[in-house]
Amino acid sequence: MFALIIDETLYFKVDGSTRPAFEQAGSTPFVYYAKGKLVALSYWQVPPDLFEDSEQLGQWAQKAWQVALRAQALKPVSKTKKTSHHQGFDPDGP
Repeated sequence: MFALIIDETLYFKVDGSTRPAFEQAGSTPFVYYAKGKLVALSYWQVPPDLFEDSEQLGQWAQKAWQVALRAQALKPVSKTKKTSHHQGFDPDGP
């Protein structure tokens, strides 16, 4: 997942390589309260001026997509996701 829309606000996924651009643009992270604690996710509000320049918005979206791909690649593979077929199913046929 590379983006969120919460309360009509668009957030892109960030990491250490993209966060400085969001900070420089005056953006803020998506935060919420859970069990009385403030939780911040790795999604930052898309700067409003990007909506005026579709090419630049597309570039930021592409960077967020790359961040999401890197994050996914770092996740350990669970035992249930190691195989792409169900037990007893042969994808090559009978």
